[in-house]
Amino acid sequence: MTRTGDPIAVLPTRPSKPIEPTGTTVSNVTYRALENKMNAYETIEHWDQEITNVLQVKFPTGLTDLRIEEGMLPLNLTNRMAFKHIEAEVISNIVATKAYLDLVNDVTKRIYMPNGSKAVQYFHKMK
Repeated sequence: MTRTGDPIAVLPTRPSKPIEPTGTTVSNVTYRALENKMNAYETIEHWDQEITNVLQVKFPTGLTDLRIEEGMLPLNLTNRMAFKHIEAEVISNIVATKAYLDLVNDVTKRIYMPNGSKAVQYFHKMK
């Protein structure tokens, strides 16, 4: 789901680097259009890198699984991929914590009566 709340909305794709036109008949208008596209591309690249840096500062261990070398993230890592990875880690931690709390809750609610044969049955019920 997107931030608009629309589950079927299509997110815009990341633009590729503009290619400089070749040929002798290229006009100034074409070069201005290329310059505008290049500025937009460089701005997106800059903010993508800034977002990745902020994610690494805010969640220092959040992206360690994605590193290919010591301190190096893959070049094709997008911010959306990094956010989804951190979100998956948080959700899995929440699920594990909930399972642990349910288990502790279940164990603490059981009543244990000391008896030689009851201990085995008590621990079998915990499975």
